[in-house]
Amino acid sequence: MTCINVREGDGIVSIITLDACGAPILGEGRLLQLSNISEFSFEDQIDEGDTVTEKNFGGRKCYTDVGCDLISSIMLDMTSCGINPALDAFLTGSAIKLNDADEISGYSRKELVCTQNVAVEVLMQLDTDACAEGGDAPIAGWLFPLVKNWKPNGGTTLNGSDLVKPPYNGKGFLNPNLFDTVVDPLAKWVDIFSETDEWYSFYIFPGEDVVMPTADCDPVELTEYAS
Repeated sequence: MTCINVREGDGIVSIITLDACGAPILGEGRLLQLSNISEFSFEDQIDEGDTVTEKNFGGRKCYTDVGCDLISSIMLDMTSCGINPALDAFLTGSAIKLNDADEISGYSRKELVCTQNVAVEVLMQLDTDACAEGGDAPIAGWLFPLVKNWKPNGGTTLNGSDLVKPPYNGKGFLNPNLFDTVVDPLAKWVDIFSETDEWYSFYIFPGEDVVMPTADCDPVELTEYAS
């Protein structure tokens, strides 16, 4: 499979809470798996290498070179399809509001928490054109091992016609501690993703090897993988 066509399909965005060192935090309410994401995009942020030009004593150019371009971070943009208080809390550290039945019913904006670390996995089951004969449709996966510095990325407008879709923006980095504890959602990446030097990874999983997660607007338990 040298040419991979990715356009549409059933998709899930999983957000996994990480501690200050980038290791997963196990427990109740530490995993959010959403299908109601309106748009997800990412872009490599590149620091261009310095240009060096030297001239000789007569003013003629005698040397020129350009340093290596380097990745500084990965810019992620994610737009929620509707208001999701749990998502806002996971990304920006806002305060969750509960109703009398202890159900999530809202949130309040607080000062942004730049160390609100999460790992982000995107899974998309490809359309039937990608099916192998006699097999299940493959699943395209993207893994961003550490994303922080989240912030709201635009205003919110109530206009009586359009759905309210809060946008968020975060910065992705390397994470050598992602597999300090192997958690269920990321177990399939252990032999694929290199913690030491990969900013993110894209991979096509065979359809019969991966079960798409069940979407839930509320956080669920993050558990350790048991082989």
